[in-house]
Amino acid sequence: MLKRELGDYERYDIHKKITKELFGDSEEYIKTKIFDSSFTPYVLCSNTFPYKTPYKHKVLFINPKYEKFYPLERIKREIVPNYIKIWINDPSTQSVHTIKHYQIYI
Repeated sequence: MLKRELGDYERYDIHKKITKELFGDSEEYIKTKIFDSSFTPYVLCSNTFPYKTPYKHKVLFINPKYEKFYPLERIKREIVPNYIKIWINDPSTQSVHTIKHYQIYI
């Protein structure tokens, strides 16, 4: 199991509670705050709550409207060709279930 720094776990729990209060759920938060508009196909950003790793930890969110246009091979080739590792967390450990998102080490 991947680990975070203790402070990151605490900040993550607080973030989830605030997100739920303000937006109802994580998916709505991402649609509202991460995507610039409903026409933004994807967003690659630093993971605010990174796993312990010597690499830069990024997250790639794929807008559900455009998911079929971004298979993994295209992502590897065009969006993060310099990736070290790219994966989707097991559903049991995901806090966001309806927006496809990849964990990426660069």
